[in-house]
Amino acid sequence: MEEFVTEMQSNIKTIPEDKKRYNRFRELLTRIVVSSPAEVKIVDKCDDEGDIVFEVPMKSIGITYDILINYREEISSEFVANFVGELLVRENIEKFTKIMMELKDSYIEKVNKYIHRKFGMRIYKDRFILRFHSSLVQSILTEDFKKTMI
Repeated sequence: MEEFVTEMQSNIKTIPEDKKRYNRFRELLTRIVVSSPAEVKIVDKCDDEGDIVFEVPMKSIGITYDILINYREEISSEFVANFVGELLVRENIEKFTKIMMELKDSYIEKVNKYIHRKFGMRIYKDRFILRFHSSLVQSILTEDFKKTMI
């Protein structure tokens, strides 16, 4: 057993160059996940295409300016935008559900006309600003509803 542990430790220390970037993703996402659930601020409730825009302070999801600089390649990836975006939507589902309920007659036009594919994310000063399609909220609520039926 001791030999196995020693071998595993040596493998960890000798990560090939092409794998190091993936470990940076893991480090970055760990910082985000272990931070306290962040409260989002809705910027645009629902435009004509059904997109919702919200923002969150970087510090509230464990990102400082130094981390932003250190992990700029990873942060600018679609993977991180989608991970952070969906995590924040799920943590703040009540706010987004309220937006959906306010749509009333335009619900079918705005929500069902398009399908959420990915998050858009940009950085402005000390905030992440994220955009997504409202059909994601519908999908999450449907998923949650199905869990209660089991």
